[in-house]
Amino acid sequence: MRQSGVVVSLKDSRATVKVLQRGACGSCRQKCGLAHEIKELRLEVLNPLAAQVGDRVMLDLPDHQVLKAALWVYLWPLLFLFLGVFLGMVFLQSEIYALFLGLFGLACSYGVIKMSLEPKIRQSNQYTPTITGFSDKEDCKER
Repeated sequence: MRQSGVVVSLKDSRATVKVLQRGACGSCRQKCGLAHEIKELRLEVLNPLAAQVGDRVMLDLPDHQVLKAALWVYLWPLLFLFLGVFLGMVFLQSEIYALFLGLFGLACSYGVIKMSLEPKIRQSNQYTPTITGFSDKEDCKER
């Protein structure tokens, strides 16, 4: 995943970069009006190139890391939801209990991700974007 942005602050070996996030269909040429949604995000990234405040930079996070993060955030909670519903239907034979067990499994999966995995992920930096170059693109210019 590549993204361009502007460095807005520095702290130790990290930088805070402002990026402009366009809507999912922002690159289409249709005139439906949906493509004009632009959000400004601030990301804390690794700064191995010693970029300075105001520099236009390119950020990179390998695609396999993005997919792995999506697996943890989306697939595991979904599996725990279905597991809870399945166990509720098989052992308790009640739809209402199956619903509550499914929601309990969903909540537990988010709790496990938040309490045990998130601190490890933050320490490892493997899911942190890195500044990989400098850019002159106009779409990341200060506005």
